[in-house]
Amino acid sequence: MPYQPKSGMKFACSNKTKSQFIMKHFLLLLVTVFAAAVNAAAPEPLALVETRASDNVLVCVSSKAYAFHAHYCNGLKRCRGEIITMARDRAIEAGRTPCGYCYRTTRRLSLTAN
Repeated sequence: MPYQPKSGMKFACSNKTKSQFIMKHFLLLLVTVFAAAVNAAAPEPLALVETRASDNVLVCVSSKAYAFHAHYCNGLKRCRGEIITMARDRAIEAGRTPCGYCYRTTRRLSLTAN
């Protein structure tokens, strides 16, 4: 059955243009529905890591290392030395700073505080 526009909808074009119009709007609707489904199925973001002074952190023992880490992250993957565990307060006393990958909010807060 050929497409019949609603009353009041007039096409002053050929059947090919009508089918292109319908296909274009159908694809637009399909993309919108797919995007909504993907957003609904997206997993919750990981909880931001918070550590207390008594918690243990990971530290790379290297001359170029400067940070402590909450977990094995991209920053720690570059470690060429030994990776050890120590208390967070001892890492801070040793001059280590929070890792930018593990402690993103800490880093942002310290940048906005200035």
